[in-house]
Amino acid sequence: NFTVRLATYNPSIARAPPGLCPRCTWVAAMRGDALHQCAADNPWKRPDAAEPRSMFASFKSTLIAVYDASWRQLGWTWLISSGPVQVHVPGTPVTAESPHDRVEAGVADGFTPPLLKQVWDARLLRYGHRLFATFNCLSCLPSLNLLHLTGDATPDGGVRHLRAWSQRLHPIFRPWARGRNQAYFVSGDGRLMMQPWLGLVGSFGTPRFGNLTVRCDERRGRRDQCGTTPLGREIAIDAIVAMKKPPGRHRLRLVRNESLSDLRVAGGHTLSTTAHLVPIRREACELLLGVGHLHRATGPTERKLARLRGDRRGGLVAAGRPPQRRDSGSERFEFGSQYTHFWYALDPLTLRIVATSGEWCL
Repeated sequence: NFTVRLATYNPSIARAPPGLCPRCTWVAAMRGDALHQCAADNPWKRPDAAEPRSMFASFKSTLIAVYDASWRQLGWTWLISSGPVQVHVPGTPVTAESPHDRVEAGVADGFTPPLLKQVWDARLLRYGHRLFATFNCLSCLPSLNLLHLTGDATPDGGVRHLRAWSQRLHPIFRPWARGRNQAYFVSGDGRLMMQPWLGLVGSFGTPRFGNLTVRCDERRGRRDQCGTTPLGREIAIDAIVAMKKPPGRHRLRLVRNESLSDLRVAGGHTLSTTAHLVPIRREACELLLGVGHLHRATGPTERKLARLRGDRRGGLVAAGRPPQRRDSGSERFEFGSQYTHFWYALDPLTLRIVATSGEWCL
């Protein structure tokens, strides 16, 4: 046994929903990952890690933290992304292969996270006073997820017994919408939009919400609505009643398809979106601001993981991407390197990209 130190990065920040606690101002989703660029703490570099491919050495998942207006942390917890799979209800059969696969109903705050259904790189999107979350995982389709947060207010206005779980509303099957980095945003007329790639925009329509009172009983399916809420407790949560424009429940429709030939470079690299779009305004100009990224090289740990997965990533030729160079500079990094970002602006009416910036490095 050895201690795994997690690095936290790729934060996504949104305003906290009302009613969580008097001082709760911001909510942040962060990736907690055992594998990172710091070789001294990387389990793959530890001489005492006889089996670095263990489930603990490659653990990564999402934590949710809450902050006040001065950015003092009030509490944090792990995100439950698949309640029926990740949460065990007392009195029901245990089907997990490992005692670490699931957590018990009732856990809150900084509990030991489940190893099943790990998700990472979660991004938050505020719609009205509600929060949506998107994330990546090894075996799930991109999906639209409603984020639920509950907790008990403390006498000083903070929060304890913090719980966070997402409810999947609809998996995305459209081939044009597939990918690892989908950018979501809200249009000027209230439609929930998705940009899977630069030049492509889809619409879910306008969500209509209702209030739902749920009794968290022993039924496994209830955990989709209850997360780790204790057995027998009754909670009130938001629920999407329907989507309209276009008709149909959560139907995704392609509304913009632009080739962006002026951004194409022969022998270039894949351009991806990085974060959900943010509305900005200056005088009479209104735009949606987005961030894109690309990286031109990979490191030894990423290539090793790619070989173990049997996929074509990690410096090998991938669809639409040329071979990535292995030079002395890139070998100093365990994962992606020569990694740059760029700003882009989307017209909120035409949904057309109207400007891009030069590349910059974090």
